[in-house]
Amino acid sequence: MGISIRDATDGPVPVAADVMRANLIASPSLPYAAAAPVGESEGRVVLQALISKNGMVEDLVVVEGEPALRAAAARTVSMWHYKPYQVDGEPVAVKTTVTMYFKIDQ
Repeated sequence: MGISIRDATDGPVPVAADVMRANLIASPSLPYAAAAPVGESEGRVVLQALISKNGMVEDLVVVEGEPALRAAAARTVSMWHYKPYQVDGEPVAVKTTVTMYFKIDQ
């Protein structure tokens, strides 16, 4: 098995969600009321995220989830900041999956 060396022009590196979760530095969240003004929506939203070399969320695509919560999930994740992911000691852009869960407090 050989060693694969990536060039920065190769595009974002796919990284597992749990690995990027460990690199999460700041994850501010919206209050539930702001996330679901109707107050009756709960569920999960799955997003595909592009994280820049400096750890900022640059792009989000909703993969699946409750329609009433999609915009709130995207707004929330867009505020997150990650420790830059490194390959061979150099920061690289990352493509990962983020799953947000919304639950109405009883």
